[in-house]
Amino acid sequence: MGTVAYMAPEQVQGKRADHHADIFAFGAILYEMISGRRAFSGNSPFETANAILRREAAALPSETAPELEAIVRCCLRKAPEHRFGSAVRCWTD
Repeated sequence: MGTVAYMAPEQVQGKRADHHADIFAFGAILYEMISGRRAFSGNSPFETANAILRREAAALPSETAPELEAIVRCCLRKAPEHRFGSAVRCWTD
């Protein structure tokens, strides 16, 4: 299943997960790297799961670039179809 703090809402609910769950987990890790704290936490795994389902992550530090905050927020959207559709980037020379 994975570590609760990085589970997407659909995983917490026992629904089918796809690549959008990975994008949510990426957003949770990126949030933690930027802020030094988890995007969603609680005193127990149950409380953490509830936070994932019911709360939005707290604001990132004020010095966070708005573009980076927008990326994190998109990754952490509750509905999978509202997250980025892919993490693929095409590079051209």
